Amino acid sequence: MRRSATRARDCPAAAARQLRSTNRWKLSRPTREDTSSDKTVSEHFAITTFWIACALCSARTAPGQALPPPGDGDIRVLYWELTQQTDVWLTLELRTPEGKAQPTGMNMTFTLQFPGKRPPHPVEEIEVRVNAGFLWAPRVQLRFVLNGRDRLEMAPPGMVSLVTGSVSDYLPVTISVETLAQLARAKHIEGNALGLEFELTDFQRHAIRTFYERVLSDNPARFSQ
Repeated sequence: MRRSATRARDCPAAAARQLRSTNRWKLSRPTREDTSSDKTVSEHFAITTFWIACALCSARTAPGQALPPPGDGDIRVLYWELTQQTDVWLTLELRTPEGKAQPTGMNMTFTLQFPGKRPPHPVEEIEVRVNAGFLWAPRVQLRFVLNGRDRLEMAPPGMVSLVTGSVSDYLPVTISVETLAQLARAKHIEGNALGLEFELTDFQRHAIRTFYERVLSDNPARFSQ
């Protein structure tokens, strides 16, 4: 080792080669701090990717949401560029027959979905969804009573629990346009949703009639083109 060091001092070229070799080994050998930093960056990247993927998935599985959140009687429209599909939906905030509000987040939506910006053929059915919100122990029940006599049992047979959603658990029901017409023509609507009694107001029944008229039109979303 002493002879090698002496040769390196005596020969500048040899000394330079030895220095380059030593620096190259130092640069290529990762330190504990470098490894820890790379691991932290990788973990942050994986977590960010996971949440982005969750957001993209929930964007289509969740009911249509537009800011600000829809209020009672609002009819909203969303066009999904990625899937080229349109959602037109009505939101109703349910109340008891005495006029009291139901649990926070509990509402009923009527949703029309179709490809493109206009339905390619006359609409035959829509989805009614009752969101449980903060309702404790909701039941799989949905019943409409029209004009005090006509009972429409809507809960899917054999369904034992609500569907788990990204925002709220919910009960989905598919109804025909003819059933929607019955609701639109009714002078009085009450019923049971998820085990709670409700009664629709005049304003809400008018909103159903307006939604029904849009469902029947050739441009339910009211797009200009």
